[in-house]
Amino acid sequence: YDARYPATDSSTQEADLEEYLNDPEVCDQLHVSELSTKERKYAYKNHTVYDNLLSDGMKSYTSLYDKLLEQGLPILLFVGNLDRIDGPVGVQEWMNELQWQYMPDFHSDPGSI
Repeated sequence: YDARYPATDSSTQEADLEEYLNDPEVCDQLHVSELSTKERKYAYKNHTVYDNLLSDGMKSYTSLYDKLLEQGLPILLFVGNLDRIDGPVGVQEWMNELQWQYMPDFHSDPGSI
C-alpha cells in the first residue's frame, strides 16, 4: 500500500510472493520446512488464517494511549509517510480522538526533534 505506486492488479505480485515463500530454501531459512508440504503450503489469501484472526483486527487502542499520556509517559509513533492505509492522515485521525488533557497544547506546538 505504498502511495508511490499506483493501485494495480496485484495478482502477479501475489503469485510471485507465493512462489518465493514456497521455495524450499526460503522455507529452510524461515524454519518452516517441516510444515511445508504439497498439501500445505503458503497461500496469499489463506481464509483459514483470515477467519481465525478476524476478531483480533482493527481494535482501537486510543484509550490505552490516553492512560499512558496521563501518566506522563512519552510516546513515539513511527508512521510510514507514504503508507496509504496507516499513514500520517490515519494516525492524525485517531490522535484527534485522544482525551489527553494536554492535547490542545500538543496541537498548538510546532514540534521539534
